[in-house]
Amino acid sequence: MKLLDTIKEAKRKKERAKKIKTAKKLATAATVGSAAGAIAGLLLAPKTGKETRQDIAKNVKAASENVRNSAANVKEKAVEVQNNIKTALKKTNKLIKDINEKKAQKEEKIEQEQKADEE
Repeated sequence: MKLLDTIKEAKRKKERAKKIKTAKKLATAATVGSAAGAIAGLLLAPKTGKETRQDIAKNVKAASENVRNSAANVKEKAVEVQNNIKTALKKTNKLIKDINEKKAQKEEKIEQEQKADEE
């Protein structure tokens, strides 16, 4: 059973690392996209200094909101993955328990047959 546990743990670590990598990419993409949009808006719009500062403030707020939303999405996905792992672990433990019970029953049956043969 330790081999199965080791394999399952390795698979979980690999999946977790993959999810974290995806979450980082998503957060980075949201941040870069927001910054690029803000810069493009500033460079392409002929506005006064006051209007430009207001636009900068507005775009910074929008970018920070995008980052917060991305972080919330990542958190939701992480919780979902965690729940899926817990469910899979429960099912695996139940399966192992069932296998052990069947093994014990078979061993008992073999033992009874050997005693019957000896008599």
